[in-house]
Amino acid sequence: MRDRDLVFEYDTSHGYALLIITNQKNVIIQKAVKQFMRKFNDLNKEKLKEINNFGQLIDVSVFKNAKGL
Repeated sequence: MRDRDLVFEYDTSHGYALLIITNQKNVIIQKAVKQFMRKFNDLNKEKLKEINNFGQLIDVSVFKNAKGL
């Protein structure tokens, strides 16, 4: 993974993280990640709360609605 940057954002309120591998980390990518996480949280608030309450691993198949974000 030479010449790659990592963008890592952790949402403490919902207990999940997003990891992006990119060729160059910049303000546009970081802003897009934060915007995605905000929309994802709004769209899946109840599912995330349920997963977080039970300390479960996340099954990404239940988040098919995030594809359009």
